[in-house]
Amino acid sequence: MRTTPSVTARPVAPPAPLEIAVDLTGADRIAGFEHLYRDLIRRQHRTIVWLTGALIFVAVLAQLATSWGEGGQRRPALLWTNLLDSLAGPLGAAITVLLLMGALSALSQPIARRRRWRRWLKSQGLDAPIACTYRFEADRLDTASEHVRTRFPAARLKQPVTTRSHVMIDIEGTEDTVPLPRAALTPEQIRAIEDWSAYWLATATEPEQTPPADALPQGPGDTVVLAYTLTPEDRIAQMREQQKVIWPAHLHWIGVGLRLLVALLVVPVTLLAVWSVDPYRVPIAYALPLLLEASFRTYWMITATLCAAVMLIALARPWFLRQQAKGLAAMADAKLPETRLAWSLTDEGLVSRQRGIVSRINWPLIARVERLPDQIALHLRVGQTFYLPLRALNSDQIAVFDRLVARHVAPPTTA
Repeated sequence: MRTTPSVTARPVAPPAPLEIAVDLTGADRIAGFEHLYRDLIRRQHRTIVWLTGALIFVAVLAQLATSWGEGGQRRPALLWTNLLDSLAGPLGAAITVLLLMGALSALSQPIARRRRWRRWLKSQGLDAPIACTYRFEADRLDTASEHVRTRFPAARLKQPVTTRSHVMIDIEGTEDTVPLPRAALTPEQIRAIEDWSAYWLATATEPEQTPPADALPQGPGDTVVLAYTLTPEDRIAQMREQQKVIWPAHLHWIGVGLRLLVALLVVPVTLLAVWSVDPYRVPIAYALPLLLEASFRTYWMITATLCAAVMLIALARPWFLRQQAKGLAAMADAKLPETRLAWSLTDEGLVSRQRGIVSRINWPLIARVERLPDQIALHLRVGQTFYLPLRALNSDQIAVFDRLVARHVAPPTTA
């Protein structure tokens, strides 16, 4: 059941039709990705905070266990005395370093994420501006760019979110958003978009249900027509694929290597900094061997703890990503338990239907087709990916699908 905010007055007539033509740049797409995947990004930041706190707790617990073995079981006050003393020594240094690493990791995430988005857009040829047209009508929003046309019914459009640089229009129940750059909009157009949003929220009715497969038109020649209901497992698989786009595995391991290097250098650099501000310091020729010996013999536990923390986070990454995907899929399933989709694939292109949303995609827009273990991924040249569960196609339909892809794109690659 659709719920909408209360309005003071029901509009008796729609505003005047509004058509906006903008050129979406790579920066606009990155802003749309950041807005679209904001839940994933927030979860990642919470994971960093949680892991930092867990590592500090383990370090404190290890110190208490050491004090317990050194007589704390007979003198409980010794536990806290040793803990306070260690806070001024290696334990305090380790906690400080862990806090700094957590803070730097959280602060560097936006920069690294946007760099990855730019690299990915450039590799896909999506960094150049793409001309797009948006038309606001009484019952829908029509979007058009080269080789693709999409109709969004008014009931699926959420209230626009205005950021410092964009007006974001989210699509209910989909992994899609419309990023309109404010620099390309006039104040009158922004007000008109808000008027349209108010009208839709007050008047929109539930869109038409997705028709069954046998109710869809059959075209001449090779045709694949199918309809299916998106399951929680389908959503989890799609979330996992989207995670691969945001956090590529090879870049992750490059980052792990850099963090290990930093962990190995933290103690030597810290000791070198302390030596440099010591007014009674000895010459570096005498101090350097002592600094190296102190780094890897006296304070080796700090370095080992930092390296272990880096590797623990790296090895736990697949588990955290799976849990993250399950959580987001559960959230999507709770918002929209029944999601039925229908597809028509012919030599003219693809037509997808989902609760009133109709997208018409020409074959030239499809960059490549990838065969995944449980689904087929259709990667578009505009940075979007459509997923078809393999369970929704029988052997005959898969054969026809492969023929269509071979004629218009390229043979499907296998992940």
